[in-house]
Amino acid sequence: MRTCAEILKDICLHPELDELRLEYANACEAKDPSHAAYIRHEIDVSRPESGVWRRGSEQIAKRIAHPFLQDCYDARLDRGFVEEVTMDPYVFIERGDRLLDRAPIRKITFTPKPLPLGVEAPLNRQRVPSLVPEIMACPHLARVYAIEFRSSNFQCWFTDVPDIESVLASPYLDRMLIFELASQRLPAQLDERYLPSVWERAFERPAFRKMISVGFFGYPGEGSRTYEDGWIRVTEATSMPEAGRALERKHGYLPALHVANVWGPLDSQVMLFDSEIVLDVLRGNLPTFPVGAPVTEEMYALPPAKRSSLGNDW
Repeated sequence: MRTCAEILKDICLHPELDELRLEYANACEAKDPSHAAYIRHEIDVSRPESGVWRRGSEQIAKRIAHPFLQDCYDARLDRGFVEEVTMDPYVFIERGDRLLDRAPIRKITFTPKPLPLGVEAPLNRQRVPSLVPEIMACPHLARVYAIEFRSSNFQCWFTDVPDIESVLASPYLDRMLIFELASQRLPAQLDERYLPSVWERAFERPAFRKMISVGFFGYPGEGSRTYEDGWIRVTEATSMPEAGRALERKHGYLPALHVANVWGPLDSQVMLFDSEIVLDVLRGNLPTFPVGAPVTEEMYALPPAKRSSLGNDW
């Protein structure tokens, strides 16, 4: 029987394979039966055909996540292991390799340090440098499938031209499937002449053409709008603008321009989490059409609207 450390290396390389996680559960059964049982249960929960719907022990989940909270602000689990963390960019640059060795982490959210509980946030959030160039030059990035720069409750990232240029030039994006810069007001330097060239240059690289979601400014793909219909919140897709169609006439099907690739199953009323999108790609369920396939009108058919009761979490 292989050791837990040997199996964990394979799980980090293939986070989509339940078989490896079950092998890990068998290997750790003698020393940590509660963790082994938790892994098996969470795998059953992830399979609709199993009929299991209740999550496993919250106490065990907290125990598994606790060591990661020494380096991260938050940690989210999937099928028995940490799969998404929220952390400071400096910590990732300094200790990201150790973090990625300890769990099959699919997504990292970079955020400024949040305010402690009970401390009131200021009315105007402080703008801080995004550290995008430093992250883009970090070799650990090559091991991650999804990243997001998200503002905290009292600080917001400042994104500028050098940040975007560092993204376009990064050599560590071959595995990346989701890339989201901080959402904020458009800097004055990013004018109407510069933004189209960003998307054109990005899709010249195979690394960007295979991405499922790319969050730059001036997004040229299908969008979405939300409105209220009585007690129902409705989110529906909006059609592809000409700028996006022109890019696809040149490069073929580009998943990042189509909301159907992040919409979730047609019978689902919620959007997919980024880490779930990554899992679907690794399992061959996404994108909807092959990357680079000749464009057809079928590709521009919009998915059904999503509906939820007002007050429900999405």
